Amino acid sequence: MIYLAQPYTHELPSVMLERFEAGVHMAALLMARGHVMIAPIVHSHPVFVAHPETSASFDQWQKLDETLILASSEVWVLCIDGWRKSYGVSKKIDFAEYHGIPIRYIDADGEEVETP
Repeated sequence: MIYLAQPYTHELPSVMLERFEAGVHMAALLMARGHVMIAPIVHSHPVFVAHPETSASFDQWQKLDETLILASSEVWVLCIDGWRKSYGVSKKIDFAEYHGIPIRYIDADGEEVETP
């Protein structure tokens, strides 16, 4: 299983929506290519929107994210605007590296890019 990591949290709700939509697009693209994958932002954004008492912060979702990463054979990082500055993405990369889980970096078309 592939775990799709991507940036999400932002001060502007419109940016968070754009990032969610990028995750939905990538999930559909990767599934159409035959990959078994999990995209936690695709799952958590609707929960956050429907129940704003939950938090969009990494800390709120950390246990779920780490459990899913451990169940995955690889972590793919969606390199969209904001991914380099994302606290959550950096923590997921660190966690995967610590546990020896391979990491790939992909662009918005699902194509692999060089490790930054």
